[in-house]
Amino acid sequence: AGIHLTTYHTAHDTHSLHEALSSIVYPIVMKVSSSSVTHKSDAGGVKVGINSYLEAEEAFMQMQKIEGFQQ
Repeated sequence: AGIHLTTYHTAHDTHSLHEALSSIVYPIVMKVSSSSVTHKSDAGGVKVGINSYLEAEEAFMQMQKIEGFQQ
């Protein structure tokens, strides 16, 4: 049907984050995985327009603080 799917990676810790970031093209979107957070964007669990490795690390560190962050 000509629909292009986006590649995604799951990171549970900084090691898996660094592995994922080594093979991506920016900009990226990051979304927290949490079964206890219903409105992820309201909880700060969705970041768009991440344009660098450093921005991705910072976003990941903030998401780790969200209650229910899946490790």
